[in-house]
Amino acid sequence: MSDISKMGKDEANINKIVDYIKAGASDKQTIGVELEHFIVDDELKPASYDILKNILLLAAKEGGNVVFEGDNAIGLQTTDYAISLEPACQLEISINPREKISDIEEIYNSFIKVWEPIIKAAGFHMITKGVHPLVESGLCDPHDFPLIPKKRYEYMDKYFEKSGKHGVFMMRATGSTQVSIDYINEADAIRKYHFACVLSPIFALISQNQSHKGIRKEWEKNLLRCAIWNDTDKVRCGYFKDSLNRSYTFYDYAKHIYESPLIVGLDKEGKAFYTEKSVKELLMDEERKFNEHILSMFFPNVRFKQYIEIRMADAMPKDKMLGYAALIKGLFYSEKTLCRLRKEFSSVRNEKDIYEAEEAIMKEGYDAHIYGRLGKAKKCKDFVEMIFEEAESNLSIEEQKYLQALKPF
Repeated sequence: MSDISKMGKDEANINKIVDYIKAGASDKQTIGVELEHFIVDDELKPASYDILKNILLLAAKEGGNVVFEGDNAIGLQTTDYAISLEPACQLEISINPREKISDIEEIYNSFIKVWEPIIKAAGFHMITKGVHPLVESGLCDPHDFPLIPKKRYEYMDKYFEKSGKHGVFMMRATGSTQVSIDYINEADAIRKYHFACVLSPIFALISQNQSHKGIRKEWEKNLLRCAIWNDTDKVRCGYFKDSLNRSYTFYDYAKHIYESPLIVGLDKEGKAFYTEKSVKELLMDEERKFNEHILSMFFPNVRFKQYIEIRMADAMPKDKMLGYAALIKGLFYSEKTLCRLRKEFSSVRNEKDIYEAEEAIMKEGYDAHIYGRLGKAKKCKDFVEMIFEEAESNLSIEEQKYLQALKPF
């Protein structure tokens, strides 16, 4: 293949990714939530795969279709939510997008009603934490938590051993709350993406959910989960290079993915295989097609699929999770607030500014001075007060109440 034809193929393949993301544009204003739980015994030791598989199969009798990989049960699909077993037996619920926070609450309550008694009968209970308490305190090494029998996780584990120091921690010992939002068009998506990136360190602090049983020596006192992700894989985690540029587009996001290693590919039968080839190298093969799986193999703090996924929050108890969903809704679906955010964060120019804010918050928490030059940086707590004020002004009285559980002061 000549250089010119390769360039044409590159453009076509990158645009396939762009077109997929563009196809998610919608006039809707929904909120989707994913929440990870650790299933632990009274000593906080995690349930084994065999135990969790049995719990899943019992829960399936109450409704839903079990998802298998080979003979191994790895998830459950229902009308309102999906369950997936994460790398070291974390249990994640993905609630289908809804416009009302009360609908999200109702779905989560229905999940708890089915799953909690089954988990309790097996001698375990669910906890939500950003980092598993036994690992946070240094009482356990994450290698003590075996991976579930899923090829994707086996291959990711192999790759992350070389890409950073904390991949094993991320895979086995972290839990998150992820919230997804809609976008009207590319311009709206990029604007929301930028603000979500800038707010990510603040969201991480607001949602911080640590065990307070002590922390490992190499970590600061705040944003433990954030620190782990920052040292997992610079290529696919954190903030993509130049992504805060005002000229940033879907094409730039897609190009970063296209030129990066995929780790886990899918063959024609949908079976996973390990690869260190780039997406570009794989898509140059006429037999391979672009699919959503490719986007799912990249884990920036804010991610494009056919929605915007905001990924910085720790796993939280129900009331705080609902408060966080309300906060995101109140901030990102108001034109007035988006304009104010542009003014408040006009000094933020690149991803380096965000990493510096993270580092300051890790050390100083709400007293950290962030996002400002020439001595004009504000304290983090001032930004926190501002975003709660903005969100509250955009929510109905019914939904304003959800914010109370999340407010730090």
